[in-house]
Amino acid sequence: MNSKFFTPLFAAMVFIFGSAVSANAEDVLLNSSTVRAKSSHVRLIRTNMTPKKVMLQLPVEMERTVCAEYGMHLVSGYNAARCGYDSRVRPVCRMEQVCHINHRTGRRECQTIRRCFNEVYRTVRYCSWEESYCVRDRIETSTELREITLKFKGMSKLSGDEQEVFELQAQQRNVDAQRAIYDVKTIATQGSVEVKSRAATIIFKGN
Repeated sequence: MNSKFFTPLFAAMVFIFGSAVSANAEDVLLNSSTVRAKSSHVRLIRTNMTPKKVMLQLPVEMERTVCAEYGMHLVSGYNAARCGYDSRVRPVCRMEQVCHINHRTGRRECQTIRRCFNEVYRTVRYCSWEESYCVRDRIETSTELREITLKFKGMSKLSGDEQEVFELQAQQRNVDAQRAIYDVKTIATQGSVEVKSRAATIIFKGN
């Protein structure tokens, strides 16, 4: 890919006829507040009917690592869920304060005594069990719908059949990542345009 990916807070100046048109990009007219594309590689066409804010929905191929083959191996250790518990008894002594009323004086008198008793407690058993593990991984591909907010600020007024064209290509940041990144370049505009990208928002600002 020849163009540079836009990262958060990165802005690039783009000009009239800044790039060649890609033949395999899908044409998408931005003539309503919500537009759905069939491809992750599109030509965004702004017309005099384009609102200042457009929600663009497009499919993006996402790859994730899954296990293709499992094996079994023996594991040993202390495990309450698999091994259970043993009950044990231990002597426990505590110092306690005991009070009573002296019937001769009518006063409350207290003394500290040592009380001992047997306490039952549980300990986790040690045992062995079989667990599965992944022998071989594979990459699984699925298509997920992504939404991008397109904002147009201070753009040139268009009339009649006038159009501005931008090319956008979406792809997964890397395998197992949930985020997609968006490569944006200008094909044709009425004037210079500053493009800013922040996560799933792309701002087109006329100068």
